[in-house]
Amino acid sequence: MMMRTNCVIIVLFLFFAHLYSSFSLRESAPSLRLLAEIYNYSSKTENLAKFAIAEHNKRSKHNLLRLIQILSVAKVFHTKNSVTYSLEFLAKDRDGKTNKYFARVYQPTYIPSNSLYELQKFEVVHHR
Repeated sequence: MMMRTNCVIIVLFLFFAHLYSSFSLRESAPSLRLLAEIYNYSSKTENLAKFAIAEHNKRSKHNLLRLIQILSVAKVFHTKNSVTYSLEFLAKDRDGKTNKYFARVYQPTYIPSNSLYELQKFEVVHHR
């Protein structure tokens, strides 16, 4: 039984070694681009959520929020001149209560003002 297990491990090792060596750097470049896109996407998502909270905090001085966790983000509208994102996230208020929030953030593809984003909607989805 031990001999059979060792043979299977060796065959799998050789198979994956051959598979790895058969890829050229040019073929693996798309996976590197995908990793860069995932990083940029998560960075952009965090920037969108932080922007929404900062704008909310400016408008509502009595209920200051702090981002805890991003739950979801989606492109709602994508036109030639703009992209609109919807986000759901958890945020903690100054009393320590964590609630679920929804925000809609607009991003023009050209920058008409000095702001990259515009907060269109911000609301509590669920009180805890």
